[in-house]
Amino acid sequence: MSTDTVVTVVYKSRRIGLMIMDRIVLCRSVTSVMLLLAFAAQGAFAGEDLMELVMSFDDPHMTSYDLAFFLATHDFDATPKAGYVIVNLDDKVYKLTPNGEAAGLADIEEMGGA
Repeated sequence: MSTDTVVTVVYKSRRIGLMIMDRIVLCRSVTSVMLLLAFAAQGAFAGEDLMELVMSFDDPHMTSYDLAFFLATHDFDATPKAGYVIVNLDDKVYKLTPNGEAAGLADIEEMGGA
């Protein structure tokens, strides 16, 4: 085996090794981005679920206690107060006020963190 052959074999092996390492780094980066997007989307969907549930029905006679019961049966952490409901959802607090004749069950207002 000549010196040129040894140099060629070592060069090609090193180049293939670097290509494999580049692909591993790329896969890890893509996986990290996908995980970040999944966690970010999870928070957005929880608030959307609450909005969708509240806007999907109309009941002009619903009280804050009725609304809290309705939300609790749909797995929301809802607490009735005098005239409104507090919902704790993903480190955010929402105030829902029954809206009578208006569309949906309640008006939703974000109050901040829990």
